[in-house]
Amino acid sequence: MNPITHLSIAYLAAQVLARAGVPVNSRGMQWGGVLPDVDYLLVPFVPKLVAHRTVTHTPLCTGLMAGFAGRRWGFWSTWLGGLVHLAADELDGCDTRRGNWSRLMWLFPFDLGRRPWKRCLFDRGSMPGPTFLGHLLLEGPIVLLAASVAWKKRKR
Repeated sequence: MNPITHLSIAYLAAQVLARAGVPVNSRGMQWGGVLPDVDYLLVPFVPKLVAHRTVTHTPLCTGLMAGFAGRRWGFWSTWLGGLVHLAADELDGCDTRRGNWSRLMWLFPFDLGRRPWKRCLFDRGSMPGPTFLGHLLLEGPIVLLAASVAWKKRKR
């Protein structure tokens, strides 16, 4: 998933929780929603084993990052946004055509993400056309829904 989709999902989750009466900070959840992808900045400097979707995509590391980054918006909201990111990545579609499977290493380094029984919620490999079309069809509605909710909220 791209950062805009993660921001949208975290925003929608914050709105749902706020409506349910759970005190969350929407900006903290959005910040936490993109925080695990900080590993993209580290890819040139670390070995491939600890590249994307490994160390920073664990609940423990997300909590540590929320502890540092969440001072302004609250630890719990930022950590919850990070957990929403992890859940979204776990459910994210895979592209079996390219051999990319949706997998997180929740207990890295103990869990190496090898789950042959795991099925993808969405298989982009079964969609015709280029890869970006699959992203657009799967992630586009989420972004549009978040924009619509934000627009309606702003009008009030």
